[in-house]
Amino acid sequence: MAQAEARAPNAEEWDIARGFLHDAAEPRLPFSGTDLTARGVTEGPAIGDALRRLEGLWISAGFPDDPQRLAELLDDAVAQSKRSIAQGDAG
Repeated sequence: MAQAEARAPNAEEWDIARGFLHDAAEPRLPFSGTDLTARGVTEGPAIGDALRRLEGLWISAGFPDDPQRLAELLDDAVAQSKRSIAQGDAG
């Protein structure tokens, strides 16, 4: 019901939104496989698994850039990946 009552954006608002999206920097995952191997993830498929998990956590957290929050996400992704590998269902 609320959506039906919502007003559609006008052309100027669309132009502003398009401009914002055009000019906004694309978020880049601030981690690499090196960060994961430093935390004990073995090379190979485990790195890809952990990077996918890490990217999902980072996106869900709203693309944070705070070093402490990034370290927490990295630790969470590594722990999840290691549990998955131990259970035999990585990837």
